[in-house]
Amino acid sequence: MDISLEDNPSYTWRRIHAPQTLVKERMRWRLGNGHSNNIWSQPWLQNKDKYYVSSLPLFGLEHLTVHSLIDVESNSWNIEVTDQFFNKEDSQEIKMMPLFNLHDSDILILKVSTMGTYSV
Repeated sequence: MDISLEDNPSYTWRRIHAPQTLVKERMRWRLGNGHSNNIWSQPWLQNKDKYYVSSLPLFGLEHLTVHSLIDVESNSWNIEVTDQFFNKEDSQEIKMMPLFNLHDSDILILKVSTMGTYSV
């Protein structure tokens, strides 16, 4: 995800002001166990219009992962934590997200267009 232009980039790469931004805007995380996803800085929400939380990071908790919001024993969101950490909109969005298989790793995926194709 973090790329830099080499000494002699192609014409296409030079035409795009920030190619890594274009790719990053089309990526999001599909949750598994939540260990790979930073709560505040990575796209992990499932809302098609908003993949990032809008709440400000809490001081001292900037490096928390999504896993810290999950009650693994009950395979559900820790409601107390989500209500405490996030604004009402984010908290509701998180609590609506289903948790499928907490034994799987998180996967970085491309956003799918309305036509069902992957877009980059």
